[in-house]
Amino acid sequence: MEYDHPMIARASIALTALLLAASGVTAGQDASTFKRIYTAGEKRSYSIDIDQKDKAGTTTSVDLDLTVAKVQDTGVDLAVHFSNLQSVEVAGKVSEDRTVPMGPHNLPLNATFQDRTTEAALPFFFLAGATSDKAAKAGDETPIQWKCNLMGFDGSVKVLSISNGRIKSLVKAKVQIQGIEVGDIAFTSDESLPGCALIDSVGALTFSARFGGSSLVEEFKITQRK
Repeated sequence: MEYDHPMIARASIALTALLLAASGVTAGQDASTFKRIYTAGEKRSYSIDIDQKDKAGTTTSVDLDLTVAKVQDTGVDLAVHFSNLQSVEVAGKVSEDRTVPMGPHNLPLNATFQDRTTEAALPFFFLAGATSDKAAKAGDETPIQWKCNLMGFDGSVKVLSISNGRIKSLVKAKVQIQGIEVGDIAFTSDESLPGCALIDSVGALTFSARFGGSSLVEEFKITQRK
């Protein structure tokens, strides 16, 4: 049976709003698929700035180009190219072009990166763009675990908001190097919808007391270049 009485209609709207509020969902907010979708030949460019807050005050910046080299049922291969390395100190060298296979949560699969080269920035870059790989709404949090030869991360990715064609997320994790926990890292990131490509991110790695504590912090800024 249908009712068109205005008082009944208003009561129905009010009840719906109360039910949504009780469930923690904002009226008009739908879940979005928080999974990175790549297309063959897609290219994106970023600037990565790393500022080490210690007595040395090391700052490093480098440009990163990512091109989708292969898309297949088993996964995606990204071609990686670094350029324009700038640092106040000798920070290694620009690594040669290489291909990185991608796995769950938009994180590299079985990856090995060279230390003392620009490849050492890749674990942090990819962590900033981690996804939940499922439909999600604001407040949803998904555990993630990932490691490469240089370090490992054990944490989560949480959806902070979904609006204006973007997903804002918080990625936080414990950082391990050679099996030893050295500190905590957190990134606040914006990804585009649909496709969930990283737009920009800011983050910080704070070392534990035995490795310098709050006096040793690495700050990261990732910006998509047009």
